[in-house]
Amino acid sequence: MKKKFLPLWLLFILMWFLLFIQSGNAQSRGKEITQKSKLIPLSGSYEKTGGSPVSVQTGCIIFCEPAESLKMTVTTDEFMPPEVDLDGSKMSDSGRIYHVMKGGSLRWEISRGWLEKFYSNGIQYKAPLAPGSFKVSALLKEESNYSVMEPEQNALAEHNILGTFVFNVMVMYPFDREGSGVIEGYPIGIYPNEEAEDVREPIASHKQAYKPPRYFIKVTPENAMALVSDHFVLSDFSPLGEKDKEHFIALAPSLVQRLEDILSGLKEKGLNLDTLKIIRGYLSPNEVERLRRKNINIAVFSRSIYGDSATFIIDKNQDDIMDDLNNDKTLDKKDMDIIEEVVQSVESRTKLYGGIGIYYHFYDPVHKDTPCVQIDTRGWHSRWGDSPDEGNAP
Repeated sequence: MKKKFLPLWLLFILMWFLLFIQSGNAQSRGKEITQKSKLIPLSGSYEKTGGSPVSVQTGCIIFCEPAESLKMTVTTDEFMPPEVDLDGSKMSDSGRIYHVMKGGSLRWEISRGWLEKFYSNGIQYKAPLAPGSFKVSALLKEESNYSVMEPEQNALAEHNILGTFVFNVMVMYPFDREGSGVIEGYPIGIYPNEEAEDVREPIASHKQAYKPPRYFIKVTPENAMALVSDHFVLSDFSPLGEKDKEHFIALAPSLVQRLEDILSGLKEKGLNLDTLKIIRGYLSPNEVERLRRKNINIAVFSRSIYGDSATFIIDKNQDDIMDDLNNDKTLDKKDMDIIEEVVQSVESRTKLYGGIGIYYHFYDPVHKDTPCVQIDTRGWHSRWGDSPDEGNAP
């Protein structure tokens, strides 16, 4: 009895059909995975008591005083949470607690601190008393119910997360001017006395502006590259010789915003820039004394010791020298005038006044001599500088 076999042409058709079905299933699975993995972009902002909302990137540092309260908000063009207003439980300043908004789709995770109140798309958060870095995360989910639970309960599954936003809270270290001038073993030094009878102008007329900073920021190799704004990281404001070490700096938010505004103004003039290169940020009184011993002329009351001053260059080719901004193959006053004009325009628009120093020389043991610009946000007009043939250190 002869065995019957399917014709070859029929076998080819069956094989093609099976391959077609498998290919379709694979494409469907791929499309499903792609759709699930595509996160919805979230925008974040925070608002301190008595202040205005400040937009930040996810992961950007927010500097806080101990136990300071601030409102955190997230939004998206693709989704808005329902209107709710619930009082959250006030949690102890320890452990990790999950808070989920009732009837909404925002889950808030707090590594430490207090959640004081829920809003429709945000929370009122109170920072811890202890200095350090802490995370507040907003997770956009398809659905969730109100709950307060410890992480070991594992009742909140990680699936169906549509978007995330992280607020990087940094609680600063208090500074006692009457103390030894040391924070955790790091020598800040003793600040000059703005109340002394022999102080000159402008100190005599602006004594409040020359009081020592009340809080300092701990910079470590781990957080040095953390964003403090869209284009600047924490270590941009560190002393040049300290960048790879653990140290402390003072940093005024007004200075960071001023630098962002200057960068935007330069871009509007047609300069294709990614950032400004800061060659001198915060200097402690201890560091000022060290530089003065090296015959670098820095004023005892320099704004650099108050955290609201920065000296910068534009350095696209990364040679540590100010660039030729108008492309005339000469680095001269015309290039510096471009920057000065932008700084003055920013001051006029924001009504936050400060100092502008135009230098043709920069003196520092670890940096090249270069033309540079120093700015500060002291609160009143001040102008100074040198000429190409002479100079004082900014």
